[in-house]
This record gives sequence, structure tokens and C-alpha cells, in this order.
Amino acid sequence: MNKYLPLILLGFGLVQNANSFPEVLDKAIYYSFDVPIHLDMEVDGKCYGIEDDGKKQMLITDCGGYLNVISATLTFSLLKSLDKTKFRYVNAAKVYLDEKSQKCQIDETRDLGGRIFEISYECL
Repeated sequence: MNKYLPLILLGFGLVQNANSFPEVLDKAIYYSFDVPIHLDMEVDGKCYGIEDDGKKQMLITDCGGYLNVISATLTFSLLKSLDKTKFRYVNAAKVYLDEKSQKCQIDETRDLGGRIFEISYECL
């Protein structure tokens, strides 16, 4: 039994996070095809891809976003970004929102794994 314990724990962890597999893929598909704003933006020398519904939600990743989607999907979104990485992406989202309107604020940030962040925002 002891030699199978790591496999059992791994299986349990994957089952617990199995809903992450379709969520990342579903969100990537939704933002790629169903939102009106798609752009690449350079902030502090780094390129970010932004998919924005124009109302309250956006997806931000780097300009190699499809590789990030593959990575997040294959790892079941278990690999989360470091705080400094998250800070860079949130900062880029703030720069984008400031250009969009001076009265926008970020309400929530979700790390979807693979350097993909879903950001909820509100503009006055």
C-alpha cells in the first residue's frame, strides 16, 4: 500500500482539479472568439495579449498565449504564477484600463495557470 500512496494522492489531486482542465480551455475559446477587443500591448518591454469583453472582464497573457493555454491545459492549471509574475500581468492590465478610461479599477484577478489571468474590472 505504501508504494502506491504517491500515485493515489496524485490521482486524488487530479480529480479534485479536473474541473480546471475544461475551464482554462473554455475560457480561452470564449475570449478568443466571443469578445470584441483583441490586442497586443507592450508594457515595460514585454508584450501582453489582451482579450476584453469591453464591459467587465478580460483575459491577459503574454503574446505567446496559445502556448500558455496548452501549458495550463496539460498541467490542469495546477502551476500558478509567482507573485512577481502576477504583479506584472496585473500592472499591464491596469495600464490598459487606464488607457481605456481613467476611472477603471480591478475587482478580482484569477490565475488560470500558465501565465493566464482572468481579470474582473469596473469602470465608471
